[in-house]
Amino acid sequence: MNIAQFKRWLGIYGSGSGGPVSWSGISGKPSFSAVAFSGDYNDLANRPPSSPGGTSTPTNLAVAARGATTLDVTSDTGTDATLPAATAALAGLMSAADKTKLDGLSGAAGGGAPVYRKANVVANGVTGFIVLTGFGTQAQLDAATVTPSADGATITVAALAAGFVLVSVSAHLPDGFTSASTSAFSFVLPANFGVNALDSLPIVDLVRFNAAGMRQAQTNIGVSVTGTAVTVTQTGLTGGVAARFKATAL
Repeated sequence: MNIAQFKRWLGIYGSGSGGPVSWSGISGKPSFSAVAFSGDYNDLANRPPSSPGGTSTPTNLAVAARGATTLDVTSDTGTDATLPAATAALAGLMSAADKTKLDGLSGAAGGGAPVYRKANVVANGVTGFIVLTGFGTQAQLDAATVTPSADGATITVAALAAGFVLVSVSAHLPDGFTSASTSAFSFVLPANFGVNALDSLPIVDLVRFNAAGMRQAQTNIGVSVTGTAVTVTQTGLTGGVAARFKATAL
């Protein structure tokens, strides 16, 4: 077999003329996809939509609803999801309540440094003073009301902004501030006394000092919650005697 005969055997040339034939004139040839002729990736059939170089189909995500403890995320190509709030054991979103507490400690509520206020209080014609300490803005703390009872046995702190966190209250009471019959002294503090803000009962340390500044025994201390107020009480006292009291949320 010579070369011409071999080519005719392959079907490249017609059997008669020995000249070239068209592709369509060849019989029994296989079928080829368009990509075999173009070499273009986009001509491939059944290609993955996100393959490199191909035409991708994006997934669009959106926030559908924001609640106090959850966030709904929708997908136009897949399954929607609800993100839960974080717990002590599991990661998650910051809840609205936790954000309020965080703002009370730093940043949005006035920075990480504590603020202080000294407020005069008068009972039985005698002037004493209390010192308030907490986290938030000075304006928030200055706006709080500080009211002693007529007998000097109770000092009430109220109208404190929700974003403020009160952590310490100290009372400095001269002789005669409390009535001679007084046997108990109480702080009545707002709900935002302590970081937990009544989510749970704050741990309170109430210390009494005598007029010379000496620390006295911590006995007969009670803590109770009524409505939105935390009441810290020490009983078994001698009325009319100069004293200093301090309540601290630990």
